[in-house]
Amino acid sequence: GKSSMGFIRLTQCLRGSHGSGLSTPGKARRGLYAGKKIMTGHNISHSNRRTNRRWLPNVHTKTYYSELLDATFKLPVTSKAMRTIDKYGGLDNYVLYIKEKHLSDSEFALNLRKLLDSRYLEVHGTAARDVGTRYSASERPPIRVSLDVLAKE
Repeated sequence: GKSSMGFIRLTQCLRGSHGSGLSTPGKARRGLYAGKKIMTGHNISHSNRRTNRRWLPNVHTKTYYSELLDATFKLPVTSKAMRTIDKYGGLDNYVLYIKEKHLSDSEFALNLRKLLDSRYLEVHGTAARDVGTRYSASERPPIRVSLDVLAKE
């Protein structure tokens, strides 16, 4: 795209003092960022002068409901994570079945996965990922906790 200063070119600085051009925001530990990070680069003006800039992840605060835990969570979520949560059919399915590398930046997501794993085992008597490995993401049955199962506890 073009800014008021001319063309924007994303470059990665290879000098040791500037790092890799990617960094994880601290808020990502408390939310769901789906692997998105802060990217750095330069605005490049018509005279080819480079000024440093940052591209921030597209983050929104959103409330999600967990059927297994019967609780709501208000947390920062990137647009990519929102689309993926919709694709997986809800917060529980997303956290239980997505690859670990997409959750590795988030302490919240890793702790929630442990809670959901133990709750799923209590309710259904089998591990969630044992059920999930038989299906592709689009065919995976959504997690539904029937009221009968909860009433027995």
